[in-house]
Amino acid sequence: MADINGSVVSEKLKKFFADQGMSQQDIADILGVSQQAVNNQINGRLFGPSNARKWAAAFGFRINWLRTGEGPMFPEGDPRN
Repeated sequence: MADINGSVVSEKLKKFFADQGMSQQDIADILGVSQQAVNNQINGRLFGPSNARKWAAAFGFRINWLRTGEGPMFPEGDPRN
């Protein structure tokens, strides 16, 4: 079961990717991982440093936000905030 911050990250990731029209397989292809790995992350598994860096590099998310759910999703000045 995800903690509160994990749930916040999970829900925002689901909305972000739905708004982009991206499936879990699309995300997996970009990240070079399995669809199951993406499913685990999107459904509340906490991000470790390595996964957070990979997702941040691919999609522009803030690493700290991925790991804690705190602060804005994207770096300051990013119009997606």
